[in-house]
Amino acid sequence: MKDFPKKQPTLETDRLRLRPLQDDDALSLSTLANDKNVSRYLSSLPYPYRLEDAQEFIKKSKREYEEGEQLEFAIIEKKSNNFIGMMGLDMSIKHHHGTIGYWVGKKYWGRGYTPEAGSAVVKFAFKELELYRITSHHFHSNPNSGKVMQKIGLKHEGTRLGHYKKGEEYFDILDYGLLRSEFLKT
Repeated sequence: MKDFPKKQPTLETDRLRLRPLQDDDALSLSTLANDKNVSRYLSSLPYPYRLEDAQEFIKKSKREYEEGEQLEFAIIEKKSNNFIGMMGLDMSIKHHHGTIGYWVGKKYWGRGYTPEAGSAVVKFAFKELELYRITSHHFHSNPNSGKVMQKIGLKHEGTRLGHYKKGEEYFDILDYGLLRSEFLKT
């Protein structure tokens, strides 16, 4: 694994720019994340999601980047320059792997933005950071997220029954992963 970059990179795709979070993203972040349809699928996103939550998240993401633990990208639609969601890579430097997490605002669902952003992060993680392994997971109630994981090359590895509790409900978690060696074969 290569050293963690001193400055967080910006990644580009045909339609998207994945850049570091900025303080002025807080309003867009809180507006899109404050949606039950978005938060119900995410273990760490509370509802309601307030402006203060977004501001604290941005501070936390900057601190975790400086500590080499996490890359958080704002997903920006190039055409409109709109903030449309988030893509993160939680790092385990010791084990040379990362876990991808993501969400996009409901009005951007179904446009292929998440797999486009996810593919860019997987490529960066394997080619630039030289991670050994990438993982991700989703609630059983969100099969579309599993489709995204498959589109970016991750393979289903197993299911953890009743693994997360959100509110008063327990959720099965479907785990996905990909080794660098498998990625390089494609």
